[in-house]
Amino acid sequence: MAISAGAGVSTLYYAQPLLPRLAEGFGVGTGSISLSITATQVGYVIGLLLLLPLGDRFPRRRLVPLVSLASSLFLGLSALASNFWHFLLAALFIGITAVSGQLLVPFAADLAREQDRGRVIAKVMSGILAGILLARLASGTIAALLSWRWVYLIAALLMSASAVLLYRVLPAEEPQSAALHKRSLLAPWQLLRAHRLLRHRALLGALCFGIFTSTWTSLSFLLAASPYHYGPALIGLFSLAGLAGVAAANLAGHHADQGRAFRSALIAALGISLACFMLLLASTQLLVLVVAIVILDMGVQAMAISNQAIYYRLDAKARSSINAAYMASSFIGGAIASVLSGQALAAHGFTGGMFIASCLALCASALALLNFGRPSQSSDLSVI
Repeated sequence: MAISAGAGVSTLYYAQPLLPRLAEGFGVGTGSISLSITATQVGYVIGLLLLLPLGDRFPRRRLVPLVSLASSLFLGLSALASNFWHFLLAALFIGITAVSGQLLVPFAADLAREQDRGRVIAKVMSGILAGILLARLASGTIAALLSWRWVYLIAALLMSASAVLLYRVLPAEEPQSAALHKRSLLAPWQLLRAHRLLRHRALLGALCFGIFTSTWTSLSFLLAASPYHYGPALIGLFSLAGLAGVAAANLAGHHADQGRAFRSALIAALGISLACFMLLLASTQLLVLVVAIVILDMGVQAMAISNQAIYYRLDAKARSSINAAYMASSFIGGAIASVLSGQALAAHGFTGGMFIASCLALCASALALLNFGRPSQSSDLSVI
């Protein structure tokens, strides 16, 4: 599940290091080719809201391989695209079908025993994190050795293999009752309105993902300019510092299983704030930069695992829909933060972008502190 989830989510990130070559190949400008990234992001939100809740209605043993096969199809169409508009349309559907990884997270949560659920979620999320971090590196390397079309062709083959593997190994689920079907028709936003605790976790997720996107957008410009002058390949390697987040995810899962998810979320929020201020005040010191990135990624991943361990207890019969609400909120937060940090970057450079990230980090710390020690930590989370 972890490997397949990472393969699914990685399809969102293959295009990022390929933009110059894509622009050259299709004969379009920088502004136009960047629309392919936007199309993928828009598609992902559509997939989160329309496909992810289907996990509460249909057997995921069949649904997840089907979505993976669809992803393989659109990746293959991208590799064969004859013009920019065909590629752009394929990018939209690549984003929609990238939710196969997010379908696996609540499935894993359902299969896990109560005392192991946090660690199981952490393992699958670790696969997603690894997929995000390694996608850019693999994409750039394959494009340098072969061509950008081979990136999408190999990715299509990987998703096809993943679909076959999942169909063979995923266990069958118990038949769902009519009442469950009716219950699972609740839209993600209805679940947000119904559960105050989910709203708090979704807001925390939106803030933290916004910090993540703002920081990495700002870092790309910082590392390309003085005093670093790094090229795209080295910047891609720089992102591997985020692999420390895998360890943090598993540690957070262990703490969640011991009933300390709220404490882990607070520690994660404080760590994210520390990392943002380190980047803001010492951006020209390489060692400080690396340490801050490690702390940031560990904090973001620990927050995600802690939040999921908390909100998956709200309604065991609607975990896919709850996950859709949380992930869509996080992605919307990231999109808004990208716009804000982009404007701040244009006006004030790296300092401006990190100022936005630092403000969001303070808000996340305040919200995590506000929820720490409140009655929402009780075992009967459904009444919150």
